[in-house]
Amino acid sequence: MTPPPAEGQAGISIIVPNYNSSRYLAQLLESISRANKPALPYEILVVDDSAPAEAQAAETLCDLYHATFLHCPGRVGVKRNFGSQAAHYSLLLFVDSDCRMPATLLQEHAKLLAEPPEIGAMLGPVEFPGEDSFMWRAVERSQFLGPYSFARRMPHAPWGGAGNLAVKRAAYQAVGGFDSGFLQVPGGEDVDLGLRLNDAGYRIRCNPDALMYHTRETWQDFRKMVRRAFGYGRAHSHILEKHRPRTGLEFPRPVVIFLVVALWSFLSLLLTRSPRPLLWLPALSAIFLVAQSILQIRRHRRPMSPLSWLHEVTGQGLNLVYEAGLVYELLRRGYTWQLFHKIIYAQGQLIHERDDKIVQMWSLIFGLAALLLGSVF
Repeated sequence: MTPPPAEGQAGISIIVPNYNSSRYLAQLLESISRANKPALPYEILVVDDSAPAEAQAAETLCDLYHATFLHCPGRVGVKRNFGSQAAHYSLLLFVDSDCRMPATLLQEHAKLLAEPPEIGAMLGPVEFPGEDSFMWRAVERSQFLGPYSFARRMPHAPWGGAGNLAVKRAAYQAVGGFDSGFLQVPGGEDVDLGLRLNDAGYRIRCNPDALMYHTRETWQDFRKMVRRAFGYGRAHSHILEKHRPRTGLEFPRPVVIFLVVALWSFLSLLLTRSPRPLLWLPALSAIFLVAQSILQIRRHRRPMSPLSWLHEVTGQGLNLVYEAGLVYELLRRGYTWQLFHKIIYAQGQLIHERDDKIVQMWSLIFGLAALLLGSVF
């Protein structure tokens, strides 16, 4: 029997957290088997806590593709840490199970080992091939796809999604890996890891040629996307509190304004005994979404068709769900001061966000003005 390589030996450890995704895992492992082989050795570690039938399917796939199957219950950050502890090589490549690897990806990420010590990680872009459905068009209008193109828009990233992120073992160990104390909701650990790498003096090099493919299928279900958006918002509360030195003042959050209007409506209902205040919050929310969607369509010069407008409304609605999750978790945990703050990831961020914030503020002004006129007349 060939002995395992020594820990930290030059090579690539591909770490794949998996949960009830054997169909996608099969596609990923097949794509790895067909990829161009780097000059360095590599291994595949699948960290799984699926239901029994799915776990058996995943283990069978690992045997077929010469991957190591590891059982570890817990959220995705816990699985990634577990896989990292079992890894033998000096480069940790984090991949999601619903991705597919192009032929050159391993060769591109292997370039990280030739980078100077201050380059602690390498981020590649992620593309989403698949069916161009109504839900996908809405997701494209939301805020959630932006980080997947970081590697094409900047030389170094403040953080990177762990679906296509390589990290030097030394840098990973220096910052303590992923934070396993996050809430049991999706998202947040990769943001936190990236920020801690940067704070520790490491940089995340962007490599636009290290391309990964991610299926659209896991982003197509409306109810799952709502849960995902709400969970991402809740997880971001942890980021805000943990990285306070990086925070700055935020524009008024629409959901906070909605809560103020809801309280105002409740007090008016008690004082006037009129049912009209019950309409204020739904009216404000609707006017805000309609105004924001129209302004965003005009801003991006998209066709003003009913279908395009519905895509925009749904995408902006997902953004509101994210913010609702954030506000909910901040209030639940008593972090009320963070309601008025945001994370500053990098220089130039506020300039980049300027137009979106202007659209958001004008949409709130339209909604509040309509509400004021309606309450007067």
